[in-house]
Amino acid sequence: MNTDSWSTLLKRAADLMNEHGDIGRTQIKQLLDDRRTDRLESSENSEYQTDTERQTGDNKPPTPPESASISAQEPKTESELSITEPATDPMPTSVVVDADVFVADFLCGSDTDARQAIEILWTHSWMTLFASNTLLTDAQALIATLATDQLAREWRAHMTDWCSIVTHPPDDHPALATAYRGGAMHILSFNDQLRSVQAGASLRGQFPVSVRDPAAYTAVFSPDRLYNATVSDTDTDTDTDTDTYPGPDRASRMQ
Repeated sequence: MNTDSWSTLLKRAADLMNEHGDIGRTQIKQLLDDRRTDRLESSENSEYQTDTERQTGDNKPPTPPESASISAQEPKTESELSITEPATDPMPTSVVVDADVFVADFLCGSDTDARQAIEILWTHSWMTLFASNTLLTDAQALIATLATDQLAREWRAHMTDWCSIVTHPPDDHPALATAYRGGAMHILSFNDQLRSVQAGASLRGQFPVSVRDPAAYTAVFSPDRLYNATVSDTDTDTDTDTDTYPGPDRASRMQ
């Protein structure tokens, strides 16, 4: 696909939003919640119907499937054979951005918390951004709804080039499952439930991850400390002083 540079694409999105009016994160959150709820209900109804058709006449109703946030079960169908195995070595330089934050970054302007947080990831190329096709499809669908199909497709092309893609079971929460299977220790999300104390305690019992909104992540991001603790220890093929944080190594998407 022939797409513009990031700076041009972001400007086109900003120009369109200036014409259509402001979009708030509350609207984005509601659209994403509705989309994911509809998908989960559709999947549960489909599985329930399949179980009913498989009954052998004992008149016992099938048990509706339970929808866990993260699935650690082995793939059972041919379509699930490519599911990414859970990461065994989570990294603090690996991050997942949920669809609501992606949409806010793209459509809500350059002075938003979402833009600032994602710019941090972009301008430090040694940070790894993980995503799944399901997560990106959610964001693309919201962009198409709030802007245009063309902008949504071009955004998706840019993100596919940038992200490291993992595959997870279809009923798992896209952000949680992506972090679990990609080894990301940070999730950026506006979802209040994911960021609750109860959810944090439950998730840490399964794998090391923290869920923050973009502003909170930006506040705790310490690139020099993170670089010295992770990147410099692995960069032994150069003659430069790799123990010193060199600053951002990639220009802003807005330039």
